[in-house]
Amino acid sequence: MGNLGLYQAMTAGAKRVGGPVELGIIFWGTGYMVGRVCESGIKFVVRKLRQPQQQECYRGKLFTVNGIYLSDDGFQLKFGDKFEVLEQDSGAALIKKIGDSNNPYMVSLDILRQLSDFNQIDSMA
Repeated sequence: MGNLGLYQAMTAGAKRVGGPVELGIIFWGTGYMVGRVCESGIKFVVRKLRQPQQQECYRGKLFTVNGIYLSDDGFQLKFGDKFEVLEQDSGAALIKKIGDSNNPYMVSLDILRQLSDFNQIDSMA
């Protein structure tokens, strides 16, 4: 007789909503919605944790070229060209040359340091 109170509460609740089927649908629907909300929250957190941490000091900064560079594949940097660093690896950077429709390009960090003002910001990273 210990569970009689719970049984009475369930039958009273079922009677209020129109029957046991309706009560089951309400429980199922509520559980489904709570599960979907939790799932989307967990997916959001996982996506944020999996995103690579970008170096914010480069974001939106334009660098100016002070020399001339011509690569084997035809890419060139010349006096006055401006570029933005999109990503950086240990020895190379993915850059976006402003005004060029064939972006992005991979360029050695050593070349960028020699030919531009990139080294001033690079020392802060």
